[in-house]
Amino acid sequence: MFDAQDRLLVCNARYAEMYRLPGELTLPGTVDCAHRDHWSKHGARGQVSEAPALGGSEATAATPMMIELADARVIAVSRQPLKGGGWVALHEDVIERHRQEQEIIHLARHDPLTQLANRALFKEQLQQALQRMARGQGFAVLCLDLDRFKAVNDNLGHPIGDALLKQVSERLLSCVRRGDLVARLGGDEFAIIQASARDPNQTESLARRIVETVSNPYCIEGHRLEISTSIGITLAPRDGAQADQLMKNADLALYRGKASGRDGFAFYQPEMNAAVEGRRTLEGDLRRALDNDALEIGYQPIVALESGRIAGFEALPRWIHPSRGTLAGEDLMLLAEEIGLAVEVAEWTLRRSLAQAAQWSAPVKLAVNIVSLQLRRNLLDLVLQALAASRLPSDRLELEIGETVVMQDNQNTLALLHQLRQLGVRIVLDDFGTGYGSLNYLRSFPFDKVKLDRGLTAEAARAADAGALVEAIVGLAGKLGMTALAKASRARTSSTGCAPTAAPKPKATFSAPASPPVKSSRCSRSARPDRPPERMPSRGCGETGAPPTSWQRASGLRAPTLPFAGHRPSRF
Repeated sequence: MFDAQDRLLVCNARYAEMYRLPGELTLPGTVDCAHRDHWSKHGARGQVSEAPALGGSEATAATPMMIELADARVIAVSRQPLKGGGWVALHEDVIERHRQEQEIIHLARHDPLTQLANRALFKEQLQQALQRMARGQGFAVLCLDLDRFKAVNDNLGHPIGDALLKQVSERLLSCVRRGDLVARLGGDEFAIIQASARDPNQTESLARRIVETVSNPYCIEGHRLEISTSIGITLAPRDGAQADQLMKNADLALYRGKASGRDGFAFYQPEMNAAVEGRRTLEGDLRRALDNDALEIGYQPIVALESGRIAGFEALPRWIHPSRGTLAGEDLMLLAEEIGLAVEVAEWTLRRSLAQAAQWSAPVKLAVNIVSLQLRRNLLDLVLQALAASRLPSDRLELEIGETVVMQDNQNTLALLHQLRQLGVRIVLDDFGTGYGSLNYLRSFPFDKVKLDRGLTAEAARAADAGALVEAIVGLAGKLGMTALAKASRARTSSTGCAPTAAPKPKATFSAPASPPVKSSRCSRSARPDRPPERMPSRGCGETGAPPTSWQRASGLRAPTLPFAGHRPSRF
């Protein structure tokens, strides 16, 4: 307590202990400025903007006052004036409250998972970069997302995905200089502000360093993970002087980078606007086509090698656009996945193909592909509803599940597969040998068929060691009570090498190019189960190396690395 002449009247022991005051400074009559001089000499500093004194009588009761001590403690000082002059001061150690407030401020501007800047801080820093640009300091904006990250999240779970995002963040920080900003905008999307970017070559060097660094393998909880990144780049002031325009430009360049094969980068060019507008139009058209039930299904024959008879069909969705032609197979599913409609397209295919198959005159098998997200979205209920609505016997349905979906021996997935098997549904392991292959899958999961990856079977026709590997897989599948299925894109004689010579021969089948959509209630002549198809195209369907279709040019989609079974190049 101080009097009207700023002289100490009384103080308690806690006050003296808080500031480590010597005894003479606690005596009545000590002036206030002597206390403040003692604080300053011992490293304390006031954090009050424009405060005339830390406790003087000339201050008002509403004046906010904070003192930060040398040991990082923070003291909040408040006072109440006394009648006749003087005041009573209250000094409170608020370090914990201060830390909590600072933590709240940090959380509001940083991503809680990676501790990188979040979208709010990124926008703030982008505005500051634009202000510096007015003084002649150019900069670059890089937008990134991770290629193949979605497969990691879907197949190994979000904890693995989160750990991967943390490691990616650390690698991104190692690539930039002091003064650059790395932010996580959400999901697997990142952005970088490269300060003082003098020319495109400097930014290109950064982009190459990022692609190389992020693409190196990761090891998380025993899983070896390989991802990559695509980067879109825009330069300021060359490409724009507004924050929204620069972000749009970087997004456009990112789409171009992904369309060019991913695992790379692209600089913004003005002509990219027209390509993206075409893609947005395609997205809207697909949504309307799905809402209006305007998709179709092509049926790919599955032929038994020993008898040459059709054993079943694989249902493949197709979209016939009124002006652009046919989009089918992997191209259709890639577009649907990127706009968030993969589950809807897969569910539509299941329901529609079951309804059509129930009308066929012969009880052949029907194979339908399942996307990974369906395993987490009541797949069992969907299958039950589709079977009940179509009245198709459950033992005629085969569900094809990609090998990457079962990368991990997930107990929930295993339980779901067993439940489907109990219904009589057959389970097919699709694309076995795409890179994550493990013979343990064949023992751990109740597969009825093993569908070899097309690349593996194609290599078997050229290399003896690949042929021996295929024969070994087919033989092993037979011993486990499974049928081996080889994808064929040419005549069926190209797949006969899949059957080993050792007796007894296991069951082996191959899938031929897809037939046109079945629209009648009876199987066509080429789809009868008692005879092989009368004719098969000599050219493979969707072979790699083919020039991009107008779909790919218009939508920005790349040509698929591995052809989707049954996909034919569209004619325009």
